[in-house]
Amino acid sequence: MIEALIVDDEGLVRKGLRVMLPWEQHGIRIVGEAASAEKALEFMHTHSIRLLVTDITMPGMSGLELIEHLNEIHSPVKAVILTCHQDFNYIQQALRLGAIDYIVKTQLEDQDLNALLGRIAAAVNQAEVEPAASGAAPEMTTAMLDQEMHKLAWVFPDEEFERLMDFMQAKNNGLDLQTAIGNWYDFVHQAFPRFEKNDLLPESGSGNHNVSRLVIQRQRLQKWLRASGYNEEVLVSIIRAISLILEDREEPLKQSGLAREVNLSQSYFSISFKEVMRMSFTSYMQWVSIERAKQLLRYTNQPIYWIAEQCGFTDQRYFSRIFKDATGMLPSEFKQTSTS
Repeated sequence: MIEALIVDDEGLVRKGLRVMLPWEQHGIRIVGEAASAEKALEFMHTHSIRLLVTDITMPGMSGLELIEHLNEIHSPVKAVILTCHQDFNYIQQALRLGAIDYIVKTQLEDQDLNALLGRIAAAVNQAEVEPAASGAAPEMTTAMLDQEMHKLAWVFPDEEFERLMDFMQAKNNGLDLQTAIGNWYDFVHQAFPRFEKNDLLPESGSGNHNVSRLVIQRQRLQKWLRASGYNEEVLVSIIRAISLILEDREEPLKQSGLAREVNLSQSYFSISFKEVMRMSFTSYMQWVSIERAKQLLRYTNQPIYWIAEQCGFTDQRYFSRIFKDATGMLPSEFKQTSTS
C-alpha cells in the first residue's frame, strides 16, 4: 500500500477527501492528516509516507514551500496538490517543483476520481521501480546502439548514458560508430526542433573525440531542457512522451492517451510539454508529421495521397497546404527537388 498524508488547514476538507475518494481501491491508504505544513513535517519525522496530498495556500508555510523543502532534503515523497480552482500559475509552479498531479477541491464530483487516483498510484510506484531497474546490460551491436539512442532514455539519467558511452569507447574509431553518432545528431534535431541546430553540428575526428563531443552535446541538451524550470522527473516524462511519439505507429497518438502513458493528467501534460519543448503539443505533432512526410517523399515512390495518409492526414489538399506552410513547397515540388 502507498501510505499517504493529507495536509489542509480546513478540517472539513480533510475529512471530505478521505471519504469521497476511493483511495484503497488504488492501493493508497491515508495514514494521517495535518492542518498545516509545519504539522505535516512533524508527522513525517515520526511516520513513513510515500505520498503527500497538500493544499497550496495555507497560513504559515504554503504547500509549494512544503514541496520545495522536501526537495531540498531529497525526500522521496511524491506530492499531489489541492487547489480550489484551476489556477494554472499555481499548478505550473507545483509541477516544476515535482508535484505529480493536482486535485480541484471544488470539483470533486466532476473529476474522474478513479482515473485520477490510478494515475497518482502509477506515478508513485513507477518512481520507485525505475531506479531499481538499472543493471548490467548485454553487449550491444551498433544497430542496438542506434535503437537505444532513438529511445531517448540516455538524456536522463546518467547511468543509461554511461552505459552507451562505455560501448562507444569500446568501438573506438570504427566507421559504424561514426555512423551511429551522425545518426544521433540527426535524431536529436528531429526530436527537439527548438533546440539550437548550431549546437548539434558534429566535427570530424577520431571516435573518442566524437564521443567526447557527444558528452558535451548531451550536457547542452540537458541545460536547454532544464531551462524550462521543471525538475528531472517531469522532464523524464516529457522525454518518454517524445520517444513514444517518434515510434512508428499505425494510429497517431492523442494527447489524452499519451498523458496517461507517462502518468500525467492531460492538463499537466499540456502545460509542461509546451514549456519544455517551446511549442505546443499540436505544433509538435504537426512538425513530426511533416518530417515523416519529407522522408517518405525523399525515399519512396508512393503517391502523395498515400504519404498524406501515412502521416495522419485524411485530406490530401489539407496536407499539401500544411506541408507548403512548413517548407515553402508543395509535396510534389519537394519530391522533385529532393530527388533531382
